[in-house]
Amino acid sequence: MPESESCFIDTNIWLYAFTDDNAQKKDVAQALIKASQPVISGQVINEICVNLIKRAKFPEAQISELIETFYQKYDVIEVNLSLEMENLAHRMR
Repeated sequence: MPESESCFIDTNIWLYAFTDDNAQKKDVAQALIKASQPVISGQVINEICVNLIKRAKFPEAQISELIETFYQKYDVIEVNLSLEMENLAHRMR
């Protein structure tokens, strides 16, 4: 099997993977996560947690475990000035 590539996965994909509102979207989201080496940002982790608490009523203990898992299992990037300037330069090309 070929080695998977790093892939930034945004909030909605994670939310589809963690909730079962739509089985087809959940299956596709989970397959995408499993097929890649997910990269996630601290901002996305925060957005996921807020949505899982407010909309899916996940308990605090489960959210805490999820946060720890993100940091243990995936590459987590933090947005900072240097990264923003690099992204801007890339978009301007």
